[in-house]
Amino acid sequence: MAADPRADAAQPAGADPQERVQRAVEAFVAARARGEQPEPAAFAAAYEEDLRGEILSQCQQFLAFDGMLGAQEWSDHEAEAVDVDEQGRRFGDFDILEELGRGGNGVVYLARQRSLDRRVALKVMASGLSLSKRHVERFHREATATAQLRHQAIVPVHSFFEVDGTFGLAMEYVAGRTLAEVLSDLSLRNQGAGGVGGVEGVLGIAPDKGYIAECALLAAEVASALAVAHEAKIVHRDLKPHNLMLDDRHQVRLLDFGLAKSLEPSDAALSRSGELNGTLHYVSPEQTLANRVTIDERTDVWSLGVILYELLTLTRPFEGKDRAQVFAAISLKEPAPPQRRNPKVPRDLATICAKALEKDPNRRYQSAAAFEADLRRFLNWEPIHARPVGAFGRASKWVRRHRVAAALAAALLLTTAVTLGLYSYRRAADDREATRLMADAAANADAGDFVRAIARTSEALTYRNDEVTRERLERYYAESKRVENEVGLQILRSARMLGADPAAARELALTAANRLSTLETRSAVLATLGRSAKTKSLPVQGAGALSYATSPSGDYVAIGGRRGGLQVSRTDGGGEPQLLRGHDPGELVASVAFVDEDRLVSIGYGRTLMLWDRRAVTPTKTVPLGGFGALRMMLDRGRGRALLVMQQLTP
Repeated sequence: MAADPRADAAQPAGADPQERVQRAVEAFVAARARGEQPEPAAFAAAYEEDLRGEILSQCQQFLAFDGMLGAQEWSDHEAEAVDVDEQGRRFGDFDILEELGRGGNGVVYLARQRSLDRRVALKVMASGLSLSKRHVERFHREATATAQLRHQAIVPVHSFFEVDGTFGLAMEYVAGRTLAEVLSDLSLRNQGAGGVGGVEGVLGIAPDKGYIAECALLAAEVASALAVAHEAKIVHRDLKPHNLMLDDRHQVRLLDFGLAKSLEPSDAALSRSGELNGTLHYVSPEQTLANRVTIDERTDVWSLGVILYELLTLTRPFEGKDRAQVFAAISLKEPAPPQRRNPKVPRDLATICAKALEKDPNRRYQSAAAFEADLRRFLNWEPIHARPVGAFGRASKWVRRHRVAAALAAALLLTTAVTLGLYSYRRAADDREATRLMADAAANADAGDFVRAIARTSEALTYRNDEVTRERLERYYAESKRVENEVGLQILRSARMLGADPAAARELALTAANRLSTLETRSAVLATLGRSAKTKSLPVQGAGALSYATSPSGDYVAIGGRRGGLQVSRTDGGGEPQLLRGHDPGELVASVAFVDEDRLVSIGYGRTLMLWDRRAVTPTKTVPLGGFGALRMMLDRGRGRALLVMQQLTP
């Protein structure tokens, strides 16, 4: 069913009646060109009442013209527009021999020019369109544009004339076949091949070079002709296989400058805003925008790129079920690489074709001359200037074509990146905590406190469950078991020695208690002290006791512990313990001793020695021990000195 004719000729607000009539007649002619058969009266009835009479009259005039020079039956009442002799139909100085082709703007005939006795291709403008000044100007422009071009591939125009208000132009008649016909024959010949072995056949312009070279040569010849037109500030705008002909000398010829557009500013009014020019599958992305962007010579480069692709693959790069789908493919989709449809297409030629089909005109060949130059380089086995699109280029094209999907992908990527960042941050924090706990465990193990070493390592395992941490935990368990066994033997030996050598038994029990403070070791110490010994519990600030010492009078006891803990307490339990602050919180106070009643010395696992006054809370002097660690501290109270037994800990 035909569409509403008014939809094909939308009336802008404020348009004058004559302009609206002209657009209505153009819609009628376009419908006839599409093969529809609208009746003039029914067609005119769809428009405003005050316009119907004029629209009906002009549509009837077009049908009279179409019957006179077209394929319809010619009747007597149409004879007023032409002179007829017994040989056939006549248009001015020309005898119509046969119809060669037709379109929305007119009909092309093979005719004989009587005055010069020569055969010509006669293009006659549709009479309905002849009433439109804009279409007359366009028709005249074709004659003027083509007449000023000189190139072997451009068919010359002989004359432009008018017969009783109907316009026509005479061109050189070219015998041959259109490229559309040649492609149709090649498609039939290669039907079912599926592109596995490439295209079989020849174009005839250089059969000795092979089909692929012929395709490149034909495109180069057309590009050369377009370059001449572009140099004259003329854009073809309707390049397609039907407008290319292979003549009887196998020379490609460029036809039909009916939609040619001058690049001169003075001619800009001949192309109306919102008007689509060109043939569906061969229009450029900028043409689909209907003159909302500037159309220049690069649109011809695109159309020639489509033709080259079709020559190489026998398929058009952009297809669709209707106009909207084709335009969407042209604007949004990338064509399949030519090699996928014809494996014989060389990479360089595919690259040239892809550059001609760049959707962004600024990334396309900037002129037909540049397009031709790269084709000639390919034919001459020279390096081409075009470069294949890389991964970044393909990605940027995808982003431009799928902005919504790209935005969603970017949001997903950002979310993923943030999630991974937070995960990495958490992992790093966990790793730092595990490292700290492992350092504490190592310090506990070095001090012989494997219970705490095991506890710290187990906690570290919750932050970093790796093989190193698990092996360390197993080793601490083994060491703890070994120490328990050794301490058990020491307690047993102390009990056996108690009767024979009480002092040695007491020393052995104290050593066992220092190594592992348990109920058994403390009971063993008490057993060696006898009934005269008294015990007193003292509060210990911080994390347990590792070392202790009493003052010379026995009135004070200094206790060193973990986490830098150091305190001085009265042995009778009176008063609050005096906390001495100086060692790092992560340091073990491994040894402590009184120099005299008020002064004492402590050694930290961080390899520092500190001198204290028990009445103060900060050290009076700090001495770094370098690469040495103190094993034992002995006091020479007679001389007021502390003797240290030290071992080098680092090379």
